[in-house]
Amino acid sequence: MLAPRARLQYAPVEERGHQLRPKRRAATQALFVSRELGLAVRCPTVRPDLRFLALLTLVPCPGAVALAQREPTRFVRLEVGQAEIHRPSSTGGVVALRLGRRLERSGVARLDLGASFSGADEGYLTVEGEVELRPLAARRMTPVVGVGAGLLAEPEFSGAVLRAALAVEAELTMRTAMRVGYQVAGHGGERGPHVWFAGMEVRGGPL
Repeated sequence: MLAPRARLQYAPVEERGHQLRPKRRAATQALFVSRELGLAVRCPTVRPDLRFLALLTLVPCPGAVALAQREPTRFVRLEVGQAEIHRPSSTGGVVALRLGRRLERSGVARLDLGASFSGADEGYLTVEGEVELRPLAARRMTPVVGVGAGLLAEPEFSGAVLRAALAVEAELTMRTAMRVGYQVAGHGGERGPHVWFAGMEVRGGPL
């Protein structure tokens, strides 16, 4: 049965032997042949409105907004590696724990506070804050550049420390990531500690 709202067009058919064959039509049209009437019924197919599809891409979807609101905004990261506080001096293991959150929605800029301890040389302890930039935060892998300041304590010195870090971060899941990198700091007019590290990050939120 033909759809009641379909606009029908009729075209003659030609008979070859015992079969009725319609004349050549466009590939985008459906043809129905009636042996009784000797007519070919052509029913145009429905094509999507591209303007409507474009509108869907421009109008925000409430579900997408809700998903963005559930994206992780906080993180905790455990770092382990090797450190050298003065060059040349003996190296030693280092462990650091950092807590932070993103500063804006995209996650490119983030702030963290952390503490680290190392047995390098005679040992040292730091407490510091850091601002980092992740220019490709929306991708699975991004470079990370950070600068920080805080306090450093060791047997020969206690005071301010400035540091810079460069790393590469790989996102494992929406809530986990791993990074490897290098940090260099300065304290009391000397360069150090130098740290090579790997870190595992777990994300949560929103805050």
